[in-house]
Amino acid sequence: MGRRGPPKKPTALKVLQGIPGGKSKLVKNEPQPKKVKQAAPPYQLNERELKIWQEITPQLEAVGLLTGIDLQALARYVTALDQYLTAKAFVDAAGSFYYEIYFARTKSEIAEGKPARVKYRQVYPEVGIMRALSKELRSLEREFGMTPAARAGISVDGDPPRASDTTDALLYGET
Repeated sequence: MGRRGPPKKPTALKVLQGIPGGKSKLVKNEPQPKKVKQAAPPYQLNERELKIWQEITPQLEAVGLLTGIDLQALARYVTALDQYLTAKAFVDAAGSFYYEIYFARTKSEIAEGKPARVKYRQVYPEVGIMRALSKELRSLEREFGMTPAARAGISVDGDPPRASDTTDALLYGET
């Protein structure tokens, strides 16, 4: 059985939100991986995936939510998003159903020229692929704070952090 309840919140997010009741609720020995800037993908991405990577990483870096050990998960997210967009483009162009299964016509129906009656329509496999990838993407988006619910309660100033700010020291480990 997996973990129960909501996922644990990283200490950095707790600090940014402000901890009600003091600092006693902070985890003392939580691993603090080094934040990254201008991150390169950990493995070869295709051209479309690389474009998605270049759109997403600066946004995650700007709020200090991307570390070196997150790059593999982000690369999986980018690959899944590209696959989702490919399946979506196909479904947008072709529709959700690809052929219809018909009831067999009797000899008299054929002689009278009656059209075949539809029994059911088959769904393209890309529709199922989109659904599965949507669940995977939603899970990864929560992990990276890419949904409104994941960002709820986080307070970030409008100005980008400078090297001398305590925010930069907290997010990037610089002093």
